Amino acid sequence: MSSEAEVMRKYIAISKRSFKTKLDQFLLSKCIADESGVGAITMDEFNRYVINDADIYRYAAVYYQQPYEYMINDKKIIDLYSIMGSWKRQKAKELAQWERRYKTFFEKMLPYDYFEDFLCGDRCCYCHITVEDINELIDKEKIFKKRETRGFTMEIDRKDPNKEYSKENIVLCCYWCNSAKTDEFTESEFKAIASGIKEVWQKRLGRKPRD
Repeated sequence: MSSEAEVMRKYIAISKRSFKTKLDQFLLSKCIADESGVGAITMDEFNRYVINDADIYRYAAVYYQQPYEYMINDKKIIDLYSIMGSWKRQKAKELAQWERRYKTFFEKMLPYDYFEDFLCGDRCCYCHITVEDINELIDKEKIFKKRETRGFTMEIDRKDPNKEYSKENIVLCCYWCNSAKTDEFTESEFKAIASGIKEVWQKRLGRKPRD
């Protein structure tokens, strides 16, 4: 079981990643909409912003994937990178305030008490392997991953990797599923892949396939 300090460290870390997810999509939407760059924006405007499917598609499937010379609303992607990066550097002090304020909203989306209980789980949401199963596989010499910092406890995954961390968007999963799912697949898309991983674990454990 994680210590209180470790739970808090993880909570703070995902709060920061959640803030970055929202900020990057918000800035891209503002940058595309304003002819001069990001434009004049306020903390309140950022706080009111809600990530939507259209922004996710544009951010993940277009901005991240197309060549630097690709145009989005008359702006090259390479220029969008530059404009947003420059804005972040110029507004570093303000962004620190934004992030502190964001924590208030984050604590409502994912209360600390809920997160603490959530981390007590020991079963992968996708392939259903448990920590006990992993230890059994180690004892049977059926795990072939180097013993490093990951792989022997459950990890936190976002069902939809392009949305913020929230009670509705997080699950526990094993290292192998988390690494395979990456930021590419949604929860529903990954189920077919996870069923194959689950079958392998059951064979290595010498068990019959189970639900």
